[in-house]
Amino acid sequence: MDRENTTLTLNGKKPYPIRKPPGSDTNKTRHPHQPDVQEGVALAQGDAEGKDTITVKVRAFAMLREIIPAEHDAETPGGSTVGDLLTLLAARYPGLGDALFTPAGVVRPYVNILKNGRNIHFSGGLETALNDGDTIALFPPAGGG
Repeated sequence: MDRENTTLTLNGKKPYPIRKPPGSDTNKTRHPHQPDVQEGVALAQGDAEGKDTITVKVRAFAMLREIIPAEHDAETPGGSTVGDLLTLLAARYPGLGDALFTPAGVVRPYVNILKNGRNIHFSGGLETALNDGDTIALFPPAGGG
């Protein structure tokens, strides 16, 4: 799969290009939000090029709390998007990428991702820019009767 020429849609709306992660192999079949662990480790340790980092509060709900802490702070390079943050988190917490995304890299139906209380579906999807101090809430599908 050639990631440089591929587009995906977020819940069937607004196509966006997949950005090829630095140093990634184009022959891999992983979607962009399930990077190699080494890529996630590099982001988690901070940007070696001296770029500013931002801190984002991440809140997980329902069954996602079995994969990721219910609430914690995550550091990511300045200029990151929600998709970049989720890539970092998917590398750090095995199973999170599968819980949030289909194998094609599309957000699973009924998964809601909120930035500061607003659904990212209405603000640019996974390309929504992050700022220092933002809060990202991850809501998986909920069932019940």
